[in-house]
Amino acid sequence: MSTTIQQVFTKFSDEYLRKYKPNYEQTKSLNNIKDCHTENKGTRIYQCKECGQPVFSYNSCRDRHCPNCQGYRREKWIDKHQEDIINTPYFHVVMTVPTELHEIFYHNQREMYSLLFKTTSETILELCEKKKYLGAKVGITAMLHTWSQVGKYHPHIHMIVTGGGINKLGKFIYSKEDYLLPVKVISRLFRGKLLSGIKKSKILKFYNKYEYLNDKKNLINYLRPLYKKEWVCYSKKPFRNVNEIYNYLAKYAFRVCMSNERIVNVGEETVEFKYRDRKDKGKTKTTKVRGEEFIRRFMLHILPKSFMKVRYYGIMAGKNKKERLRKIKKLTKTALNKKEQRTKLEILNQLIGREVNKCENCGGELELVMTIPGKPPPQNK
Repeated sequence: MSTTIQQVFTKFSDEYLRKYKPNYEQTKSLNNIKDCHTENKGTRIYQCKECGQPVFSYNSCRDRHCPNCQGYRREKWIDKHQEDIINTPYFHVVMTVPTELHEIFYHNQREMYSLLFKTTSETILELCEKKKYLGAKVGITAMLHTWSQVGKYHPHIHMIVTGGGINKLGKFIYSKEDYLLPVKVISRLFRGKLLSGIKKSKILKFYNKYEYLNDKKNLINYLRPLYKKEWVCYSKKPFRNVNEIYNYLAKYAFRVCMSNERIVNVGEETVEFKYRDRKDKGKTKTTKVRGEEFIRRFMLHILPKSFMKVRYYGIMAGKNKKERLRKIKKLTKTALNKKEQRTKLEILNQLIGREVNKCENCGGELELVMTIPGKPPPQNK
């Protein structure tokens, strides 16, 4: 049986808590992941109506950072958005933040993540509405990621952008290029917008060796060299299979910084895991870190409470979206057939690979006979 993130957390969390002081949200996720699908989260006892076989089912933690709890949420999200697909190319755009800004982001996560969403979406929308590029308002589904392949802090935005949009005359205009926008143009406009937003903010705070940046003049001087640096952004060619767009999107929308499948080995003091080395043609390699360092890296990516990591802009924005997409589908000759959404039971059956409401012993129907509440998590002192 392969080792899971949960087992790593259980083994090394005491050492992690001795060395570090996680905040409330990090502590909450740490305890949730450790307790997921254990009696600490509560137990449901079922009994087969045919053979009387008891079945014990432990509750999940439902934490959005838990690698064990993303499957159902992912599949529900895919079903919900299947009807959003329109007959147009889709581009994958990634916009990253230079390392010099990482501490600013980490010290001010809610403010800076919101600014990152705002500036990346404004960059794409403004450029696409210019006649020299597309001359139309496109649709954007944007997703926040904060990690590198080895779990280090690396905030960036993944955006899926429609390769066409509505112009001022109400006509749908398609992109004629195999790229959405020139990458350097995207990078420089994004750079200007984000740095301007940082300078204008009145609520940013800095700590430890960056405390001197609380002085506005020092902050401006610190940011000045970044205007001359080329920021890393890229745009991929259109997807070949448009119908699979939300299946592809879901991999990004519900991904956590580390999956169970990437763990290679857990030793007495270390964790070895796989990663893709983008600097070496995406080759799969392994690296080893101490167990408490593995947890520390994971905790870097716990989002602020209720922060929305997936957002929609342009023709995909929420206000009047259904009516807008109905008109766009007519313009793009997209089928208007309403796709039937799967029930919770159907999704769970597909994820687990069997009928979860049937007895594995005889195939009889299971009925709930008792629920046992879970135990409260320990308080982090």
